[in-house]
Amino acid sequence: MSWEKTDANVTFYCDSPECDATQILNIAATREEYPNDALPDFVVCWRRAQLTFGWRAFKYRNWEYFCPKCEAAAEVAHQEHQRQEEERERIKAYNAR
Repeated sequence: MSWEKTDANVTFYCDSPECDATQILNIAATREEYPNDALPDFVVCWRRAQLTFGWRAFKYRNWEYFCPKCEAAAEVAHQEHQRQEEERERIKAYNAR
């Protein structure tokens, strides 16, 4: 699980297999810093995790979250994944002719 929410906090977990980093954000304190009642608690806390603490997320089948220490390697892996997906789609389109 990349994140979990309690009544008071949202906790993010780094999805890198070698990393055990977590980021715990208090919902009330985050809402004071980023006041927007229209957004769900998760979105407000994720925005703070990104802007204040440098966390990143990449979409594969599901969203995966990475701490600042792991995000550079995760970005390279994500770009390679995207390249492979585009190649698969190109081959499918070619074979469909």
